[in-house]
Amino acid sequence: AATVDGPGRIELFDSAANANTIQATWQTRLTQTKEIVDRRELDLFTFTDAAMFEDKKAEFWLKGKELKLWMLSGKKDEPSSNLTPAPATGTLPHRVLAIGDVTSHSSDFDVERAETLNVFFRDGLAPPSKNVPPPLPVVGSLPPTPGAMPPSGTPVAKSEESPVEPAKPKPPMQIKGRAIDTWVVRYPVKPQDGAAPPQTRGPLPAGAKEPPAAEKANATEEGSLKYELEKARCEGSVEVHQDPAEPAPDKRGVDIKGQVLFVDHTPDGSVLTVTGLYLMFYYVPSTGHAFQDMRYLQFVITFGGVVRNMHRWAAHLMVITVWLHMARVFLTGSYKKPREFNWAIGTTLLLITLLLSFTGYLLPWDQLSIWAVTVGTNMARYAPIAGPFTRYLLLGGTVVGDNALLRFYVLHVVGLPLFGFLLMVVHFWRVRKDGFSGGL
Repeated sequence: AATVDGPGRIELFDSAANANTIQATWQTRLTQTKEIVDRRELDLFTFTDAAMFEDKKAEFWLKGKELKLWMLSGKKDEPSSNLTPAPATGTLPHRVLAIGDVTSHSSDFDVERAETLNVFFRDGLAPPSKNVPPPLPVVGSLPPTPGAMPPSGTPVAKSEESPVEPAKPKPPMQIKGRAIDTWVVRYPVKPQDGAAPPQTRGPLPAGAKEPPAAEKANATEEGSLKYELEKARCEGSVEVHQDPAEPAPDKRGVDIKGQVLFVDHTPDGSVLTVTGLYLMFYYVPSTGHAFQDMRYLQFVITFGGVVRNMHRWAAHLMVITVWLHMARVFLTGSYKKPREFNWAIGTTLLLITLLLSFTGYLLPWDQLSIWAVTVGTNMARYAPIAGPFTRYLLLGGTVVGDNALLRFYVLHVVGLPLFGFLLMVVHFWRVRKDGFSGGL
């Protein structure tokens, strides 16, 4: 490992621009280490205090208190400054991680606030340009006769073609969140066709030499890198805003708030797929977020405590109601022939009701729920034959942790409700088929 104290800057060579347009700066310290990722050896550069990664020509940058830059290991260039050696020649960043008070800007999205921002780079090819086909000739018009000239004095009619205006790009999305992971594809782009040629200079001064043809070509043909967002995943109090492409009184932008946000950026525009929890579902099944999200839901979100208490008391009432229903069926003998099968279905529904209550008990992730589920799963371990396997299946391991929380969450919101709904359909169908025995 190598460490450099004090402020500094390193520059990376961009072959598309034929210049050192990519740079990283810091104020306190630079540390270089080695790291193995996917069986590849990478150089990890860690920049501390007011760190910044920037591609000036592509208008792409990100800032944070700490910055980590992964590069493919290779031959080093000569130092680009008196402070630090430059990374590998011709090698562009593999991944960038910004930590603490993170902000970022690109043509697709602006990160206005985040605690962590992960950018995974992938090299790709530029999409094919959409050329506008030439206008078709008017039906019935004759092609001009070769060699025919209009009579002298006759004005020649000039064809007037209305220029086709290209579609205006969408403004960048403005994203706020706690943790943001982005996947970005980068590819070289050349100057747009039809760009104005460089200004013609006057005669060269005496003794001056004409620049070589290669330098002239580079001056007119050098391009830059284009960074295009492929997808993103945002967590923690996510807010997204995007203005319309053409501002107008009758057009509205996009405003989304939630806890988990997935962005899938297609070539023809941005398609936002929001999954998970909206304002009343501020919860992430993760040991690092669950407890804080429950407190945020209860004490910050409007009526959040009311919604949570309604859900909790309704669960208690559901268990009590099912028990009373089973007691009535048993005391009245309604489980006897021809309703034996429906009695078995009802008993299974009672078990599902108890499991729904048990799986939901862990979700607040406080001390009471963690130790209650620990005791409950330890009891399941002493079941004959399949006891240890049942406990491992419930917890996804040997301890109550992330795997257990995620499994309980999926069972609570998807698995058990779906299975219970199917059994309720069969249960009520058997009630109609076998006949109604009396009160509920």
